[in-house]
Amino acid sequence: MLKCLDYPYEWSVISRKNKQLQRELLENPRHGFIEKKIAVLGGSTTFEVTKTLNLFCLKKGIKAHFWESDFGLYYDDMVFENPELMQFSPDIVYIHTSLRNIKSWPQLGDSEKVIQDKLNYEFEHLKAIWKKAAQHNFTVIQNNFELPFYRSLGNLDGVRVDGKTKFINDLNQMIVQYAHENKSFLVNDINYLSASLGLNIWNNEEIWQSYKYALSFQAIPHLCAQISSIVAALFGKTQKALILDLDNTLWGGVIGDDGSSGIKIGMDTPEGEGFSQLQSYILELKNRGIMLAVCSKNEEQNALEGFRRSDSVLKEQDFLEFRANWNLKSTNITDIIKKMNIGEESFVYLDDSAFERSEVSQTHKKIIIPEVSTSPIKTLQMLDREGFFEPVVILDEDLKRNSMYQSDRQRDTLKNQFDSNDEFLQSLAMSAEIKPFSEMYLDRITQLINKTNQFNLTTKRYTIEDIKKMLNDPHYVHLYGRLVDRFGDNGLTAVIIGRDVGTKTLEIDSWLMSCRVFKRGFEYQLFQEFVRLAQQKGYEKIRGVYKPTAKNKIVADIYVELGFKPLSQSPEGSFVFELNLKDFKEKKYYIEVQP
Repeated sequence: MLKCLDYPYEWSVISRKNKQLQRELLENPRHGFIEKKIAVLGGSTTFEVTKTLNLFCLKKGIKAHFWESDFGLYYDDMVFENPELMQFSPDIVYIHTSLRNIKSWPQLGDSEKVIQDKLNYEFEHLKAIWKKAAQHNFTVIQNNFELPFYRSLGNLDGVRVDGKTKFINDLNQMIVQYAHENKSFLVNDINYLSASLGLNIWNNEEIWQSYKYALSFQAIPHLCAQISSIVAALFGKTQKALILDLDNTLWGGVIGDDGSSGIKIGMDTPEGEGFSQLQSYILELKNRGIMLAVCSKNEEQNALEGFRRSDSVLKEQDFLEFRANWNLKSTNITDIIKKMNIGEESFVYLDDSAFERSEVSQTHKKIIIPEVSTSPIKTLQMLDREGFFEPVVILDEDLKRNSMYQSDRQRDTLKNQFDSNDEFLQSLAMSAEIKPFSEMYLDRITQLINKTNQFNLTTKRYTIEDIKKMLNDPHYVHLYGRLVDRFGDNGLTAVIIGRDVGTKTLEIDSWLMSCRVFKRGFEYQLFQEFVRLAQQKGYEKIRGVYKPTAKNKIVADIYVELGFKPLSQSPEGSFVFELNLKDFKEKKYYIEVQP
């Protein structure tokens, strides 16, 4: 039944079976849930929107608790600080406005000044909500605006200064500019979504007149899927890698039978053009940091020939791992996951064969394995609409991820040339930048906190507003770490946050690091700098907390290794350790720390 929540979505099933779907999602999570609070501030009726958004959040691994404003009170509840809303203290405020909430439409013959005043009125009305939310460190998801449902000026409606279409385009651009200037403000692009569905499907006048829903019931799951993708991206619940079958998935035909010249790819046939478009989309994903791998039942040489065609958009070098053989695909994928060193839940696997999808799913229950259409364009649409790889920000570390992975391979090759790990580490010529948080790295720090699962002592998740609040709070001590070696810059890969708990004691609230730099001594060097900073601030003890999860067993013993003594175990299952700083002994870790 859960397939009704897969694109293109089945509203009739979703609406009738909502409670049953919720039970199934809660009973069989693909991976562990995180709990977050979402306030829905509606400029129209939101009951079905919130119910459906709950399902899509569960599908993404987020157990959401909701607070809804009464009809039309989206402005009042935030700007005048509704006590219930303030007490709820949401992680995210979703503002569900639409064309129905615009009051100052342009009139035929209005001057440019009058229209600009109307634009400013609409924008400032919304901006008052956003500013109040920012004062409370709430992250905002704001709908932009869909296009008008009719155009009395015809095609001039988007050209004339008094056209409603132009008015909406200008207002949306003002919202975009605000998003560029405010990192905790995110746009839910219903302008694009309504266009992709079609305004005749998006809008239903009878539903509006009868129930005051700003969109049709049929459009609600599309809206909620898109919002849930943004929420998932905020808290690191999106995917990082795409594993691809080849025959009838990346090209048409079977290369082992048809030869490289016989497969459908390129502009010579409609089918080939469709596969080229799919490959172009996947290449765009790769260029912004999504990692690619091949898993195909084929002779490797035949498979490689497909990417050596001049009209193949994807090339052999675009894939970090390449498995073309006759082994079980589940076996090959096990090896790919091990080599790429990211969690199973970080992968999406595309294969046109229902048999192969089933075989892989029996072993790899956390991998997302969607159905693949016989049409490459429909496969592209599914990949895009499902939001598996939704970003909220694209950083330099994302753009460099594939080259960083290649550097990791070079390090692994070098390591085999040494008799001892110490000699290998010394040969890397490592240099680290370890400093308190700064504004320029807030995006990356937040991203790392929300995406790191293995080397993560407490697995707490924070929004950028949460991190910003810590910057100048004297109750927090924090450091980030960047690591460079002879193979290049690994980027900002480590974070540690301590919180003052009184009696000259600092408790480690969060400590995490990318597994790409694990076991190079960087984790210990970071902690050593943390101890120095704590001592400078007058602390005498550091308390360490380890909250076990299915993914962070690699750090279970790190506090003991650093000389902490076991203190207690909390009712929630977390282990607490304590270190007396006068007993801490510094060591040399072959890393030069920059001043």
